[in-house]
Amino acid sequence: SPDAKLQVTGASIAGTTPGVSGDNYFSGGTGDANYLEFSTFNTTSSNAGHRINVSNGAGALYLGVNASDVLVLAANGKVGIGNISPDYALDIRDDSNIQLKVSSTTTTNNARITYAINNAQKWNHGVLASNDEFTFYDVTNDATPFKIEQGAGNNTLVVDSNSRVGIGTNNPLNTLEVSASANNGIKISSTTPYLFFNDTDTAHNYDGSISQSGVNLFVG
Repeated sequence: SPDAKLQVTGASIAGTTPGVSGDNYFSGGTGDANYLEFSTFNTTSSNAGHRINVSNGAGALYLGVNASDVLVLAANGKVGIGNISPDYALDIRDDSNIQLKVSSTTTTNNARITYAINNAQKWNHGVLASNDEFTFYDVTNDATPFKIEQGAGNNTLVVDSNSRVGIGTNNPLNTLEVSASANNGIKISSTTPYLFFNDTDTAHNYDGSISQSGVNLFVG
């Protein structure tokens, strides 16, 4: 004696009556509604709100819990989490602080995100399992041009709203400002190290430099 157009019973199903708190059932909806409900679709029942819904948008598939659709596969292939109208291939939204976690399941595998053009890998960034460094890796040229070691201090590198760069300070007052503790400074290493100066005032048009050769220091 089925209570609905399709009723499934068995050892894994606790109840069979649609609309009753705690019961598990499939519901086909009414009218233009097309969905499958696996428990009472509201926020009050003890096992509330599990639904697969295809009636809210042309060609879209929605997954709902607690009386809300929380994940959508849109007809254009875009996926929304916390957002039923995704603007991008993956669009994640939340009304509180939001984080995306990328984690390996062992201590020997890296956790990284890869960027590709036409499915050809170009860059990836993330954490290396070998030393916990956060790096940007140039796949094409097999190079790591940028890395941050774990333990780097606050304000190690800051770019403010005026495009001024601070190293060791979060309030640079010049284009480049370096702040460090005693016995620290700026080091230039090369076979022939130079520090160049250029006066961009057209009335002067003068370049200067400080250089070192062997034990000799030159200013010119």
